[in-house]
Parts: sequence; C-alpha cells; structure tokens
Amino acid sequence: MEDLSKIAPNLSKIKKENNFNVPDNYFDDFPSIVQERISKKSSTFISKFLFLILKPQFIAAFSIVVIFFVSYSIFNSHKETNILSSNDVAEYFEQNQTDYDENLLIDVIVNDPNIDISNNSDNDVIIDYLIDNDIDYSTLVNAL
Repeated sequence: MEDLSKIAPNLSKIKKENNFNVPDNYFDDFPSIVQERISKKSSTFISKFLFLILKPQFIAAFSIVVIFFVSYSIFNSHKETNILSSNDVAEYFEQNQTDYDENLLIDVIVNDPNIDISNNSDNDVIIDYLIDNDIDYSTLVNAL
C-alpha cells in the first residue's frame, strides 16, 4: 500500500491528538445536575391531565368506543322502516288482483290471532261504502 502522504498529503499533515475533553468531575457531578433540572421543572395540572389521558391504554379504549359508535351508526343508517297503510295495501290488491289467491288471503286473515276482524269501526266504514255506492245485498251474495 502506498504511503499516506502520497495519497492524501493534507490528511497526513494533521496532528494525531484528541481535541475533545471532558470537564473535571463531569461524571461525578452529572447525576446531581440532572436531579436539579428535574426538580426545577414544575409539573402543572394540565401536563398531569394530558399524561393521564394520553396513556396508551386509554387511547386504545377510546378508539374502540369510537369505532363501535361509528360502525353502529353506519349500519343503522341503512335500515329503513317501510310501514304500509291499509290504503296502500288495498291499492296494491286492486292493481294486482290476479297475483294472489283470495281463499288463501281469507284463511290467513281469519286464522291470524293478531288480526281482529270484529272491529266495528271497520264494519261501519264498509257499510258506509256499500251505501254510498248503491250496492245491495243480493249483489254481494252473487259476487261471493
């Protein structure tokens, strides 16, 4: 290998000495210096509160709660309740008379315990309809 002075003449002119030094008793005094700086720093209520809130356990729990509420609101926003009125049902049956079996519908209405067919207010409406449209009893009997 060639001589260092030939390869890098400026580098070979630098003296080989340690230019860095440590102050006297630095390592003996260092713990006391650090302890003084820590004790001088006053802890405020805000810093304690932020430290308490920003612990990883609380962040994880808070994020789980947020994710739960966001997903719950997203899934429930798509649910729509469609409540049909009796007029809507009647209109559907009028338009689609050939799509259902009348006997099956009558059996379901008669046998369903949730449907009360003895409601007098509905009977009054039916009677009023029959009177308003001049439908007599014999026409009804012949239709059935």
